[in-house]
Amino acid sequence: MAKSRASHWQRHVKRWKASGLSRAVYSAKHGFTPQTLGVWIRRIEGRFAKKVGMSKRFVAVKVAASTPAVYGNSHGPSVRIAFPDGTIIETSDGDLTTVARLVDLLRGRAV
Repeated sequence: MAKSRASHWQRHVKRWKASGLSRAVYSAKHGFTPQTLGVWIRRIEGRFAKKVGMSKRFVAVKVAASTPAVYGNSHGPSVRIAFPDGTIIETSDGDLTTVARLVDLLRGRAV
């Protein structure tokens, strides 16, 4: 794959993520199919995962007991999930049920 072609698609993937648009809408605006964008997203993210030694699987996480002082607020624990692509999911409302639902949703999509 030519380096300039990969760079071209890396820019599109980055711009698509920042746009908040669906793949279909972004692709239509830029004159290519959502399938083509999807192929390049998988290629680019796959290369990143290999580069940093990541797998595309979920890993077990143990939640350690903590004190309210560590939480930084009186509403309960805060949770921050940072993904390699820069996406961050964060909550500080203390409702870990929401986080559990999100994890279930992501697992469903990852299957």
